[in-house]
Amino acid sequence: MQNNIYYFLWCSAILGLALSDTCTWDNCPNWSDDDSAVYVHFVPHTHDDMGWLKTADDYYTGANPKQVNGLTGVNMIISTMVDELAKDPKRRFSYCETGYLTRWIEDEERTEIEKEKLRSLVASGM
Repeated sequence: MQNNIYYFLWCSAILGLALSDTCTWDNCPNWSDDDSAVYVHFVPHTHDDMGWLKTADDYYTGANPKQVNGLTGVNMIISTMVDELAKDPKRRFSYCETGYLTRWIEDEERTEIEKEKLRSLVASGM
């Protein structure tokens, strides 16, 4: 059951990325003439609780994958998000865990190029 939830969330994120070029606040297609119609926008995001079931370090690095379903560390999520947003300025991503973001920025493995990509994205309003 839990794997189905992760699969649904993964598919939703991919769908959001696929549609991010075709539906934005400025150009969303008119699907209905009904003024009471509600438009739902999927916004790719991640919710990474610091220290929920594993330590914050284990979540960041991806250590102890059997403790929680998933092999990817938060550091890879952030790196991938920065790379993908830099490829397409129309895309958006919501991120709330500033503790992990701070750690990613301060990580000695992080290059100045990666940090500058993030700075540029934030400065442009992405």
